[in-house]
Amino acid sequence: MKNKFRSGIVLIAYIGTCVSLWAQTTENNNLYSFSKDGTECIVHKDELIRPWLNRLGNDVFFTWITQNGYIESFMTDAGINGLVNPQTVSGHFYLRDNDSNEFTLLNETSEKGDWQSVIGLGYNELSKKALGLETKLTYFIPRNDNLLVILAEVTNKGDKAKNISLFSQVEWEYWRSEKKGRSSY
Repeated sequence: MKNKFRSGIVLIAYIGTCVSLWAQTTENNNLYSFSKDGTECIVHKDELIRPWLNRLGNDVFFTWITQNGYIESFMTDAGINGLVNPQTVSGHFYLRDNDSNEFTLLNETSEKGDWQSVIGLGYNELSKKALGLETKLTYFIPRNDNLLVILAEVTNKGDKAKNISLFSQVEWEYWRSEKKGRSSY
């Protein structure tokens, strides 16, 4: 009886793995696709069923980053050395037109512009067209520095000069993770 039960678990695990692999290799043009060479996942809408996580890091400093650019950063062990609270708050980038007071959240799709995320080996890129501007955020961790680098590029696509502000939001968590009793994951 035990052998049959174990076989059932193996069969379910095998079916689950096949379904998971099929879901990852089948392109859903409404949500994501893969680059022609297969090295990048291109996310077209931020509303995935589950976050698409990319782990950026070197030997000491690591960041989990979603397709939206939401981050959780830590030194060696997230359970002991968490630096940034893993919520949908850390990693927000806002762009504001200071003359019109219009603003947009770069991390998410909206009616105010086109959005795309590119997830590659060792980097993430977020792009958004909104407010007459093209923006691109590139996230990576240098091999020999314990920090997350976020390069921000903003291009004015209009004829008129713009007065803009770009600002971000991070919720720091240093020391709190150990008191909360979180374990390493």
